[in-house]
Amino acid sequence: MKELIEKAQARDHFAFAALLELYKQDLYKLALAKLKNTFDVDDVIQETIISAYVKLPQLKDTSKFKMWLFKILINNCNMFYRKKKNIPTPFDDISSSLTSDETLFNRIDSRLNFYSILQPLTEKEKTIAILYYASDCSIKEISKILKMNSNTVKTNLKRIREKLKEKLIKGENIYE
Repeated sequence: MKELIEKAQARDHFAFAALLELYKQDLYKLALAKLKNTFDVDDVIQETIISAYVKLPQLKDTSKFKMWLFKILINNCNMFYRKKKNIPTPFDDISSSLTSDETLFNRIDSRLNFYSILQPLTEKEKTIAILYYASDCSIKEISKILKMNSNTVKTNLKRIREKLKEKLIKGENIYE
């Protein structure tokens, strides 16, 4: 991976394309969950790719490429909200009872739509859930991306699990 990033930093277009291929689904998932409109997602991802390409030579620690790329995406989502919606950006204010390692998402039927499950969550909770469950970011990575304390991320993940579990136990429609 380090070699691929270094080649991309040296303006190897094929290496940069290979890097984007590795993370394109994670970028898309996060942007779609936030923006909810595929046209807007495409625009924001395009801006993210351009920004990443321009700024890639400035990346000092190649091991942090994924976090760096996600930060660019989140910043572009923030700019999108400021320009297009003129409303406060949920990313701006982002400063278990389950058995063993089994998570709520593993217990829910795999046919359910992941993003529909997240509907009862706040924007901050959705972002954390997507980064953790869909993008396989560690708690440490999430804390750096969202500029939060690691313990705060852990607390939020616990709250997310409890919130969704409570809805399931009560038999409420989780998609509302």
